[in-house]
Amino acid sequence: MICLGIDPSSTAVGLALIPLDDPKAARLHTVHPPKKEPGVKLDLPALTQSIVEEVVSWVGIAPDLVAIEEPFVEFPRAALPIAWICGGLAAAFSTAEVIVAPHASWKRALCGRGNPDARAIRMMLGAMGYMPDTEHEASALGVALWAIRRRHSE
Repeated sequence: MICLGIDPSSTAVGLALIPLDDPKAARLHTVHPPKKEPGVKLDLPALTQSIVEEVVSWVGIAPDLVAIEEPFVEFPRAALPIAWICGGLAAAFSTAEVIVAPHASWKRALCGRGNPDARAIRMMLGAMGYMPDTEHEASALGVALWAIRRRHSE
């Protein structure tokens, strides 16, 4: 059984692929979509397609469980692109169980509080033996570990 954790964003998408029988064998990756040219309207279908294609190619298999971090939108203009990306990824892995990981829930499960910063998250993952290269990979890993624990507690 395989779990895919996703940290969605229009600027970088963090991924964590974890075999449930060997969580230490996690693979981590960050997808960097093409940058929008100044003055050019954002092509949401093309952006979504490029991200989904790269994610599916990197994953390479059909995961059993997909956990997508609840979208957090700091800037209102980012809401629509993130919604497209989340929808595209959920559709791409529709044969899996797809769940949404609320920010406070997975962060509390990992760090003991619902609002740790990126540094605290990476420190906790480091203490567990994981070394994510980016904060997006760290979030994706935290989301995936939360989903696995949630699955085992049901």
